Amino acid sequence: MEASEGFDESAAVMAHGLLASVGIITTAADTLRRHYERLDDHRREALFDMIMTQGSHLEGVLKDMIRGLSPDVIEALSALRRSNPSNLRA
Repeated sequence: MEASEGFDESAAVMAHGLLASVGIITTAADTLRRHYERLDDHRREALFDMIMTQGSHLEGVLKDMIRGLSPDVIEALSALRRSNPSNLRA
């Protein structure tokens, strides 16, 4: 196996995990949007907790992924975030 094949497999595994979290966030947010008035307080809180937990998971995984980037790239991403944080965080 070539190095690029190993990277592709690793990237695919990471992407799968990230997509699972995004799916949970999207589903929970959609449920809150469409059924908020019909949900009891306990269920609403559980859905908000799911969103926060999965968002934190995504943030952690993405931070781990950028640790492997060069310092110049990390600084460029940080500068982008500082210049327009609304694009990168709700």
